[in-house]
Parts: sequence; C-alpha cells; structure tokens
Amino acid sequence: MMKRYTLELGILGMVALAMAMFAPSASASVVGELSFANCGGGGVDVTLTTVDWLPAGGGTGCITTGSSTSVTFVGGTGAILPNENGTVNDLSVGVGNSKFIQFAGVYFDAPVIGPGVANTTCASTYDSSLPACSVVAGSPFILSASTTGTVISMTVSGLAYDSTGIGTPWFGVFSTQIAGQTPYQIAQTEITGGTLRGVTYSFDGQVGVPEPFSMALLGGGLIALAGLKKWQM
Repeated sequence: MMKRYTLELGILGMVALAMAMFAPSASASVVGELSFANCGGGGVDVTLTTVDWLPAGGGTGCITTGSSTSVTFVGGTGAILPNENGTVNDLSVGVGNSKFIQFAGVYFDAPVIGPGVANTTCASTYDSSLPACSVVAGSPFILSASTTGTVISMTVSGLAYDSTGIGTPWFGVFSTQIAGQTPYQIAQTEITGGTLRGVTYSFDGQVGVPEPFSMALLGGGLIALAGLKKWQM
C-alpha cells in the first residue's frame, strides 16, 4: 500500500512540474481540495484506450464528493462541499476533455491525461512490492498489484473555471480496484480488446495554489495529497 502511495506521489510530482508552466495569478478564484467517488449504483468500465463511467454508454457518470472536499469559487453556490453531486465525462485517451468534471457554478477541463509509467512488464502475482506497470508504452493507465487484486490509477490535470472566467490549475488521481486479477491478467484483457469493470472508483486532487507558485509549496501540497485517506473500493 505504501508503495502505491509513493508511486502516486511521484506521478503527481511530474504533473506539477508540467503545470508550473501555467501558474495561476493571484486572482485565481477556484481553490481547495477535491475528493469524490461514484454515486450509488455507479462504477467504471476501462479498456486500453477508454474510460466509461457507468451507466455504460451514458456519456457521463454521477459523482459524490467526499468528507475532505472543500473548494471555494465565485458564482453559483460558491463552494463544493462534502456529499454534493456532480458529473464526470467519459474519456478517450489522447483526446482533451472540456468540462470533464462539473458541479453547479464550476467546471474542470482535462486536456492532460497521464502520464503512465515506463515499465510494461506487469506483475503476475499479488505482490505490492513489485513495480507498477502500464499495459503499453504511452498508456496513461497505471496497474499496481495489491494483496487481493490490482489497482488501476490515472492522473488528470487542467484548468478549473468559475464565473470569473479565470483558469485555475487543478490535478489529481483516479483509482479503481479490480479484485481477483493480477496486473498481468488485466494487461492481457486490455491488449486483446477486453473491458474491465470496477464497481467503484475514487478521486483525490487539489485545485489552485496560492502565490507564490513555488516548487516548495507544490511539494507540500503533494505530500498532503499523498497522505489523504483513500476510499476502499
């Protein structure tokens, strides 16, 4: 488990470095911590190149914010708080997604999906000490062995917008757990065009970083994110 958290921390560090190129101004207005899981009866179907939030083929999935959520913004309700519902759009890898996540009064674009990891040799046992893998080079999905199955994770990042029209950087990690299958088995399913269903998924992320937008502050935020309590799928 600790290895998975360390992996996510490293990946988020790479995302943060990329996002430093479009640091927010002092007037950026969407700020806070965002966590959510699927609404009751939801879930996710994952293929080699797509993410389909259930119900299948619906175009969007229903999400409910978690207890750690506290995002403030201008307009609408003015805040995203625990136990609020929103929507998340289906994804095709490599295609930017406008209004990827939406709540009343604020939305999150997601032009950046991934990166995955360089290793494409996936573990064939339930050994969390083995390195994580991506199914193929360039895939944004990361497969990490757990003691009972495999965790599939994916980083996303982009800009969040409220009524001010000012874009605020955001980033985070989606994860879902597939029980009873090793990373190698999942990789074979995806390579042959199969679909994997996760009955639940979760997201942990951060929105906005107050000025100065320094790497020191980014590092502190990422450490805090890595320490968040994860929903168990």
